[in-house]
Amino acid sequence: VRINVLNAVKNPHFGIAIFREDGVYCFGPNTVFDGHDIPELKPGKAWFALVFYKVLLAPGEYRVSVAVWDRNETVAFNYRSGYYPLTVNGPCIKKNWLLDIPYRFQPGSFSGRINLPEAEEALGSSLLSKQCGSAVVYEGIKIESVKIFDAYNKETGILFTNLPANITVNFSSATLPHKHFYLWVGIYRDDGIYCQGIYKKFRKGESFSMRFPSLSLLPGGYKIAAGVWDDRRREFIICHHGLCSFRMVFNRQDHGTIYLEHRWTWSMPK
Repeated sequence: VRINVLNAVKNPHFGIAIFREDGVYCFGPNTVFDGHDIPELKPGKAWFALVFYKVLLAPGEYRVSVAVWDRNETVAFNYRSGYYPLTVNGPCIKKNWLLDIPYRFQPGSFSGRINLPEAEEALGSSLLSKQCGSAVVYEGIKIESVKIFDAYNKETGILFTNLPANITVNFSSATLPHKHFYLWVGIYRDDGIYCQGIYKKFRKGESFSMRFPSLSLLPGGYKIAAGVWDDRRREFIICHHGLCSFRMVFNRQDHGTIYLEHRWTWSMPK
């Protein structure tokens, strides 16, 4: 970000925020939250940059806001709200979720993404807020439990941002009429925003354990939904919304939904 400083500014800070094109807040770091002290901006040409090590956003269209604030973020010396377009490239999958946090099924390696656009269309982007507590049930298959485990493999309802976590879904045993079934697990914010969807081939009733080496969700309340998609009939034969809840906590003040590892750099007038 290149800036032209006309008058000296005491104790400024820089902020950059990413929003999905529909306005969902993804991440908004600033130099104060990251512990950087900028005593003064002197008149002249300056620039600052934010470098992300990984962009854990689903492919799609986003908007970037940029601001130079006073230290308490009450006065914006310059604020460009959603001014800059950003495209995140990736597999061409018709899906509604916001994030792309790496995970793996245990035992196993990191999981590739399964393309089930009809399933995503059936889910819709606001599934949880509209249908929390409702269920579609198929005879012979039952979700026995959904459990969440922290970095120390302790069952919990509170997780810490950027530490490992496991989600385990336990099904009753069942015999299915064909092989075209898929497990679906969805993570939602409390306000119904679809954070991430996970799919895996489903052959019979069993337990599935998903391991997130670093669960990067920012503080707030979240819910888990789960179901089984029949890819022949193009419908969910079982789907439960709001099966369990958990909270994320963090020792930082970052705004948004997902923490993206980053660093700041800048050049100031002498």
